[in-house]
Amino acid sequence: MAEEARQRGLPAKKPLVMLMDGQESLWNTGFKHLPESGFAITEILDLIHATSYVWTATHVFYPKNSPQSTAYAKQQIGQLLDNQVNAVVDAWRGKAQQEALTPSATETLEKVCGYFTNHAHRMRYKDYLEQGLPVASGVIEGACRNVVKDRMEQSGMRWTMKGAHAMLGLRSIQLSGLWDEFMQWRIGQETR
Repeated sequence: MAEEARQRGLPAKKPLVMLMDGQESLWNTGFKHLPESGFAITEILDLIHATSYVWTATHVFYPKNSPQSTAYAKQQIGQLLDNQVNAVVDAWRGKAQQEALTPSATETLEKVCGYFTNHAHRMRYKDYLEQGLPVASGVIEGACRNVVKDRMEQSGMRWTMKGAHAMLGLRSIQLSGLWDEFMQWRIGQETR
């Protein structure tokens, strides 16, 4: 992975982004393959993943599908988008002190608060968006499905690494609308 990134001129040409959910083993694996000593990496916690935690905290205070829960969650997500992770955590803890929460609800809320506190350095969404960086992996996951799964996992298919790599390269060219340009280049290469 590191060699491929270097071949593409990263991170000199554009920032190298690690965009994942909060599973620590994913981050450790990412840094194992793209060590910080060789790359300047921007770590981003997937916003969609973070919003699921907002909903978990919201439902500690408000019933699911209630107008209050929707309004409250939207407000908290808005604050996350404005780099106010600590304000969100403080608001939850303050609200918890004002209300008589069950031990289970208190434990749930503290797990969410701890999660956000531990990942706050990966949740500067306003900064990332201002830099034109992605903050959610849905587009990436959709592209993986479209590029890889739809082509490579059809009934009865088996691939070697070399064959799969070649097929995915061609699939990417085709889906990018560059097939004709590629074919002209390829014919030129063969002719030469």
